[in-house]
Amino acid sequence: MKKRVYIAVLICLLIVGLSQSALARKGVGIVWNTETEIVNEGASHCISYGVYNPWDEDVAATLTASEELKPIIVKEDTEPKFIKAETYHEQAIPIEFCFKVARVYARNCLVGGMLCEQTCTEPQVEYSGNILALEEQTGGTTGTGSATSLGVSVPLKIKVACNAHPRNYTPAYIAIIIIALLLIAWILYKKQKGNANKQELQ
Repeated sequence: MKKRVYIAVLICLLIVGLSQSALARKGVGIVWNTETEIVNEGASHCISYGVYNPWDEDVAATLTASEELKPIIVKEDTEPKFIKAETYHEQAIPIEFCFKVARVYARNCLVGGMLCEQTCTEPQVEYSGNILALEEQTGGTTGTGSATSLGVSVPLKIKVACNAHPRNYTPAYIAIIIIALLLIAWILYKKQKGNANKQELQ
């Protein structure tokens, strides 16, 4: 009876070990140097990460932000990188995670989005989330790509800096000068044309 129990336990351990090794054939790890970034609203920003693949299958890896960071990010721009199997921590392949930051602070504008001032009296806006490593996959004949999670992430907090500035009237002054020059040119043109018509009548 004891022998049967031992055999059953050994079989279970063997099955678990085989299943874990099968699941662990593909994956990546991330090397990071920052967990907090201060960014300017409306600006583009890039963060460098290192991605490695200690497993026995090649992968094409890319990075993306978790849902918690989406409200602060307008657009992501990260190029997938091919990571060979057995690429270890010290051989990590650099990948830049680039994104554009949304405008989050109130501005006081006189005309639409023009002649604005920003006082920065609000508390600093910040979002906390994660950067996720994904496997980039290409769909068969259509050539379309999709991404599936490789189950690894690192924390990231984004703090948005507010740039206080007074109202800038320079564009309005330039517009007034241009309109005035066009008006003078039109008056001179009409006057010259009127003089030419008088000469023809004489």
